[in-house]
Amino acid sequence: MRRPEYRPLDQVNVTSLVDVTLVLLIVFMLTAPLMQEGLEIDLPQAKVEGIDMSDSWIVTVGAKGEVFLNERKVELDQLGGLIEARLVTGGEKEIFIRGDTDANYGTVVRVIGIIKEAGVEQVGLVAQSEEFGVAGP
Repeated sequence: MRRPEYRPLDQVNVTSLVDVTLVLLIVFMLTAPLMQEGLEIDLPQAKVEGIDMSDSWIVTVGAKGEVFLNERKVELDQLGGLIEARLVTGGEKEIFIRGDTDANYGTVVRVIGIIKEAGVEQVGLVAQSEEFGVAGP
């Protein structure tokens, strides 16, 4: 009796790999728009250089006068206390302000005053770069 001869397959079946890849692609395409966070702010344009603001606190002033601290809406009278608490725990003394193009100038000035009164030494203003579309001080 003869033994059957075993030979390695010379073709790879990629059908299941393609199926899984397409399913993952569809899942990522559907969930990617939902993962985007942030506030819709129309920043003014200026000739600026880009900087890294990943670890910094950012105060945003919206077009209708809303004030956000790191994308969390806060009342103007609470802003100073939150910043003072951060200075005690974190020790950082630099905050960036993003203001919408249509934001009230008086509100932005009040926010700067509150931040300075809380003990922050450096306040940076964020603008949209005219050349590259990158946010900077």
